[in-house]
Amino acid sequence: MLKAEKAGPESILPPAVIDAVKKEIGKEVGKEASSEKEKTAFMTVEVFLWDHHGVVDPPVKVITSVGGGRVDLSRLLPTGKASVQLRVRLLEGGEEISVDKVFFIPQLSEVKDGKEQNCGKYFEITHYFKKISAEDGVKTYLTRGIYASSFVGTYVFVKKGEKETALAHLSLVDDRFEGRRCSLTASKEAPAK
Repeated sequence: MLKAEKAGPESILPPAVIDAVKKEIGKEVGKEASSEKEKTAFMTVEVFLWDHHGVVDPPVKVITSVGGGRVDLSRLLPTGKASVQLRVRLLEGGEEISVDKVFFIPQLSEVKDGKEQNCGKYFEITHYFKKISAEDGVKTYLTRGIYASSFVGTYVFVKKGEKETALAHLSLVDDRFEGRRCSLTASKEAPAK
């Protein structure tokens, strides 16, 4: 079992994501929402990586601090041609929970027809996250870094309760793709989709 690093500068969220989270929870984080005090709690995030061919050997389990953290996949995944399974699990008070909303902010630049496609944008991926959090996780491929375009970025998790909102984030990074990383300027200023 490994511990995730604390979040780094690449975890800076576009203002539009912060606004989306505030809208989802219906209050300013950490403030009173109404006459009743609403609490903000923080979840723990667990990341699992494994395969069926001994490429990731032994299988990897990374646990973040309460509230989330940063996991560098370059230290955990080899290069080459293979498939691996990825699973992300959220816990509150030691119990596995499902979340209401998941936002994803890509951290790798994708250029199509000479135009930037992803930097500074975010995507609501709640439905897709159900596959990632399932017992079998999702299969992805090491070949030509296919996994990086799909998974490298920051995830923001929101669980809304009657009197408590639980939040967490996870930054999956891979230092081998440093040249494709979105700039912090793009992450902070570009409009979201």
